[in-house]
Amino acid sequence: MTRMTIALSEFAQQYWLWGLGGIITFVCLIRQGIKRSPAFAYRVHAFLLRLPVLGDIFDKSAVARYSRTLATTYGAGVPMLEALDIAAGATGNLVYERATRQVREDVATGQQLHFAMRLTERFPALAVQMVGIGEESGSLDAMLNRVADYYEEEVDNKVDALTSLLEPLIIVVLGVLVGAWWSPCTCRSSSWVRCCEVFLCCLTYPPPSLATGSPAGPLPGQLPQRVIVRLPSC
Repeated sequence: MTRMTIALSEFAQQYWLWGLGGIITFVCLIRQGIKRSPAFAYRVHAFLLRLPVLGDIFDKSAVARYSRTLATTYGAGVPMLEALDIAAGATGNLVYERATRQVREDVATGQQLHFAMRLTERFPALAVQMVGIGEESGSLDAMLNRVADYYEEEVDNKVDALTSLLEPLIIVVLGVLVGAWWSPCTCRSSSWVRCCEVFLCCLTYPPPSLATGSPAGPLPGQLPQRVIVRLPSC
């Protein structure tokens, strides 16, 4: 692990400028593509939903925003079609925004909300069932709030789990950065890094003289001594 960190530090020292430039260029290209091409933006949002760990977080957060916005607007007396228009823009994801537009069109033709949501094949089955129960019981806004509460809690749990998983990665990255920007001395041999010498510099004061009873610290007009401690090689 130590050798890998040292090797990554050397790589970061040599190619950090190219890496930073590549990341900035990639981000700028993605942003420009999203602004100029709606089809490309839709593909990017769909790709985000398919990511291994982050995709589930994006998916559930979009459902939570959809449910919370629809519950708030519909509970305030806004007609269902207008409430769906507002909820479509609040999802934060183009895939769910398009699915909500489709739900609005189906509801406008007389379909029930939960049936229209099921037809999109995008909303989770649990959310669809809870919306159906809310429609049958006449408490749609309350049930939508429960859906939002459930998926917001799921998002919080996923974020906490992701944070715990990222802690070792953060430690490795910090080690690479520290090694790249503060590397006192590294020794190389063939293809392996065999040793590392660190010089620890500190200011120390002369020890007190027990015979004379002089206090600790430098005498007036005397400068402190600089001591260089040489640690053994790795």
